[in-house]
Amino acid sequence: MWCSTNFFFPVLVAVLVQRAGALVVQENRRFPLGPGGRRAVTSGNTIFTVGSNGTDDNEFNVRYSTNITVNGRNFKVAIDSGSADLWIAPPQDFVFNNTGIPVTNVYGDGSSTNVVGTIGFASVELGGYTADYQAFNNATTIGLTGILDFGLDGLIGFDFGVETSFIKGALGGANIDETRGQPFLSNIFDQTPDQQNFIGISLSRTDDLEGSADASFLINEVDSTYANVVSAPAIPLFPGNNGRWSIPIDGITLDGVSIPVTPSTVPSTPAGTIIALMDTGTPTASFPADFIDRLYAAIPGSVQVTTGSWTIPCDTTSIMSVQIGGQQFPIHPLDLSDITTDSTGTSICSSPFLAIPGNTEFDSLFGDTIMRNIYSLFNFGNTTAKTPTADSTMQFLAQTDPAFAKADVLKVRMANLGQQGTGASGFAAVADPTSPTPTPAPAPAPASDSLATKYGPIIIGLLAANLVVVLILAVLGLVLCVKGGGKSGARKPQYAPVKFAEGEDERRALDGFEDKRYSD
Repeated sequence: MWCSTNFFFPVLVAVLVQRAGALVVQENRRFPLGPGGRRAVTSGNTIFTVGSNGTDDNEFNVRYSTNITVNGRNFKVAIDSGSADLWIAPPQDFVFNNTGIPVTNVYGDGSSTNVVGTIGFASVELGGYTADYQAFNNATTIGLTGILDFGLDGLIGFDFGVETSFIKGALGGANIDETRGQPFLSNIFDQTPDQQNFIGISLSRTDDLEGSADASFLINEVDSTYANVVSAPAIPLFPGNNGRWSIPIDGITLDGVSIPVTPSTVPSTPAGTIIALMDTGTPTASFPADFIDRLYAAIPGSVQVTTGSWTIPCDTTSIMSVQIGGQQFPIHPLDLSDITTDSTGTSICSSPFLAIPGNTEFDSLFGDTIMRNIYSLFNFGNTTAKTPTADSTMQFLAQTDPAFAKADVLKVRMANLGQQGTGASGFAAVADPTSPTPTPAPAPAPASDSLATKYGPIIIGLLAANLVVVLILAVLGLVLCVKGGGKSGARKPQYAPVKFAEGEDERRALDGFEDKRYSD
C-alpha cells in the first residue's frame, strides 16, 4: 500500500497543500465604520458610534455626532452634554405634530448662535430606546456653526434640563405643562426605573496615530474597553442644584509642575479648586485669561500674542494634566494647540483655549479638547423629579498614555504640515530657535515591498520546511517499499471495534456566562 502511487502521491500533495495554506497572509479583520470614519463598537442595542466631523485638517475634532430616527426618518445630530434640548432642521416634506409655539435655543454669547424655530412632537429613537412623544425644536433659523456646514441635521442635549431647556420654558409660557417638553434622556429614564440611569462617552481623535481613543456612546451600559471606570471615585456635581454637569477640579499641572488656578467665582467652592462644566458640545476648552497665560508661559518656546492668546512650537511634547477626585488625567500635547496659517502661508501652532469671564455657575469649560482624553460616565442618579440629586455623579478613566502621546506628536504634526505643503518649515517658523529643526519622517515604502520585507523570511522558512517533509516522506516510502519486497502474500491487518464504557458522556459542558452590568 505504501508503494502504491495511488496512495503515496496524494499524501505528498495533501501535505504540500496543507503547508502552502500557511503561506497565505490573512487580511486584518475590518470593523464597520460609523460617522467620521471611526470604528463602530456594538454591545446589544445600546451602543452606537460617535464620529468626529471636522471639515479640514486644521479644524478636526470639532463636532461629535450620532444617528437618531425621528418619525421613521434618519437624522445625524451632534451630541451635547452642555444643553438639554433636541433640535433638527428637517426637509420640507417631513411630517410631524407642529404646535406652532415659537422657541429659541440660545448657545454661547449673543444672538448670532441662536437656533430659532417652533416646537414639534414626534417619535424619536436613539440606540434602541424610543420616546414616542418627544418635544423638539423644528429649527428654521440656525446661527450655530459646525452643524449644517458639517453635514449634520441638528443637535441633541444630555443635561438635566433644569435651567437649560428652552422648550420647557416655551411650553410653560404658553400655559402648557412644561414636563411634556422634558429632554430625551428624561423620557427614556422614565421607561427604565430599574436601571442605573447613566450614559458613558468616549470621544475620538481623528489624527491620533496611537489609536487609543475610539469613540463610543452608551445608555445604561459601560464600554467594555473602559470597564474599570466603575471603580473610579464618584464625583458629586457642584453646585448640585443647577442641572449642569459641573464638578470640582483639584488642580492642573504642566509636566508635573503645578500651574496656579484662578480663584473660583462660584459661591462655596472649596479653596484651591475650580468648577468645570463637562461639555461635549464645545470643541475646545475655556479658562480665565490669566490662567491661560500662566499655562502657556510654562511651555518652552511659546510666544504671547495677546492676553490669553499664544503660539507654541508645533512639536511641543509638554503634558498638561488635570486632577479630579485625586486622579491625574493627562492631556495629549496635540490638544494644546491648533495649526493655523499666517499671512505668509507658513503654518503656526496656536493655543486653542478661549478666555472665559467669571460667573456664578462654573469657572472653566472642559470641551472636547479635554474630554477626548477621558472616558466619562454621567450618572443621573434618582431622576424621578428630573433634577440633580445628591447621588448624581460623574466617574472618569484616563485615556491618554503620556509616553505614547509624546511619541505621537512629531508624526502627526509632520503629517499635517506635509498635507498643507509646509513640511518641516512649519516647525522652523515657530519652534525654539535653539532647538534643531526636526527631520521629516521618511515616506512609507509601497505596500508590496513592505509585505515582502515583513513576510519574506517567513515564507522562505515555510518552503524549506515543506522540502524537508517531502524528503522524509520520500525516504520513508522507499524504505517501506524495499522492506516489503512486493510480497503479495503479506498478512492483511485486522481491525477490532473499540467499545466505550456504558453510560460514558462524551460531551463537555460549556462554562457559564453571566451578563455583567454597571453598578455603583
